[in-house]
Amino acid sequence: MTIDLDTLHREVRALDYVRGSPTQDVMWREDDEDARANLAIEGIPLTPEDDALFDMMRDERVPASWRVA
Repeated sequence: MTIDLDTLHREVRALDYVRGSPTQDVMWREDDEDARANLAIEGIPLTPEDDALFDMMRDERVPASWRVA
């Protein structure tokens, strides 16, 4: 399955949500690093598309409650 990141990025930007604060952004980035490390430890590698999707969601400061796993 291929993710159309350009379309998804436009759709995320069009959503009506409160973006995280700079403080939350720092915390979410740390949590993201921990989560990716845990996946690697568990032997569940992320694909380059997965990485790009999660990077985009983090860069747009999408709250964790809006993210779908």
